Amino acid sequence: MNSSTSSFRTEWKVLAVLAAVLALCECAARLAADYLDYDRVHIAQFTNISRDLHESEGTRVLFFGNSLTMHGVELDEVRAELARLGADDSCAIDRFVPVGTDVTDWIYIYERFFRNVDQAPDIVIVGFAGHHMRDLKPPKRLRRLGGRFLDLRDVPECFSTDVLRFEDQAEVLISRGSSMFGDQLIYREATLYGLLPQFQASERRLNHILARRKDAQAAGNPEKPTFTRARRLAKLIKDTGARGVFIAMPLTYVWDADPEVQQIVEEMGMTYIDARKIDGITPDDFPDGYHMGEKANGVYSRFVAAKLAEQLKTVER
Repeated sequence: MNSSTSSFRTEWKVLAVLAAVLALCECAARLAADYLDYDRVHIAQFTNISRDLHESEGTRVLFFGNSLTMHGVELDEVRAELARLGADDSCAIDRFVPVGTDVTDWIYIYERFFRNVDQAPDIVIVGFAGHHMRDLKPPKRLRRLGGRFLDLRDVPECFSTDVLRFEDQAEVLISRGSSMFGDQLIYREATLYGLLPQFQASERRLNHILARRKDAQAAGNPEKPTFTRARRLAKLIKDTGARGVFIAMPLTYVWDADPEVQQIVEEMGMTYIDARKIDGITPDDFPDGYHMGEKANGVYSRFVAAKLAEQLKTVER
């Protein structure tokens, strides 16, 4: 056996071992994907939540949004307030509130877990603040969009309207096929959190500062923001037969609302509620400077329940 043949076989053995290691890592990543953090545990339940809402006998109510709604709406408090108000107590209430999402994610989440499976709720309550309803370019968190939210049948729509660059499209598709690639960022974050105990809290505070600065910059930016995705989301909800309720949520400051969002919502025959400032909620009621604490949570949940009770009087299953 000459040296070139021996070298060739050695290289193939190395490649085979490497492929086996990568396959093993991918299998492990897929098994761990739904349990990496509380957000992914929640996302893993989307199929069950959608199905259970669809199969319920009462009016089906979905709270839709991100961590603002997760921390701002306590479902048990909403149910208790509905009972106190004498509203329909047979309604089924649940939520889709993945962390860090905005209108782009919400479109594809709703398409995948409700429209595409013909399991729409009766009432969809969309909570948002700041820039959440604006057309951000490019969309945030492409790997999670591809790996968790995007239905393959909606890829043409996504690539023609929202994710336009080839490298971004490749990132979305690879994330769809590989959990190891799609969840790479959380493994990196976990390593940093383990090595630097204060990193996570500092990162969260910095993200909130940057989000507020982005809103301030957008307010003073001569380039007018666009809202084509907000219109698509409202139309999507309407086309599935659901009633949309869009709520501008409170923050530690009264942020500048985009009048275009209210106009779009009302043109679609849906309800827009300005809840940026609610009696009983103060800046001190946001422990991390962005999300509502326990006191504000109770006030806001009862506020939303009262608005929901009005909707339940007229909704038809």
